[in-house]
Amino acid sequence: MLNWVKANRKRMNAGELKEPRLGKFKELLALSEQYKRKNQYE
Repeated sequence: MLNWVKANRKRMNAGELKEPRLGKFKELLALSEQYKRKNQYE
């Protein structure tokens, strides 16, 4: 899954993603930033 995110981030930075997909991908990146890590020992 990380390879997919990295590939799409490269496409986003190059300007190759079209608008409906770009909006959803930015939303997914924001969601992944929100729930970045969980400490298993808490």
